[in-house]
Amino acid sequence: MHKRPQYYAKRFIFRPKGTSGARIAEAARYAFGLMLSHVRYFKNPTGFYGQSFRILIDGKYAAVDSLQTTSREQLTEDSVVRIYNIAPYASTLESHFLNVQNIGGIMYYAAQMTRRKFGDVGVRFDFRRSQNLPGTISKYIVPVLSVGSRDNVIDKLTKPGKNFRRRQRLSRAAARNS
Repeated sequence: MHKRPQYYAKRFIFRPKGTSGARIAEAARYAFGLMLSHVRYFKNPTGFYGQSFRILIDGKYAAVDSLQTTSREQLTEDSVVRIYNIAPYASTLESHFLNVQNIGGIMYYAAQMTRRKFGDVGVRFDFRRSQNLPGTISKYIVPVLSVGSRDNVIDKLTKPGKNFRRRQRLSRAAARNS
């Protein structure tokens, strides 16, 4: 042991070597497949939630089918795949309606399972402003699942329903300003 215990008080973050683009594509396909299977299992009142998923690959809008057929050459180690839902009630559905089923929301559950299965891939689930995402019809906050290498995507899962009052206050302020 060292004579100075302050050397042991430092936190270390161990990062795996590089994550290949094929591994990122596989993790994104797995997460998206989980979301679609749970949308079919948990019926929502309108039925449009499952059709409202959108995908961004490296900041460019991509069709849903392109994720299923993404070749290994299209994604690099620095690629980030974002899956979000443009339904106007998506954040409400994630935070309230699906908490009853004890999974915490469809996208949150998919993020948890993807994180468990693919430990070398960075998985992040959070809520973002819809103005920053292309193709959104909502003017409020949208749930977003991001998958990429750990260098580009920091692991963090924001549980739906947490900080609900703050999000309500922000959405009311955004409605007043527009």
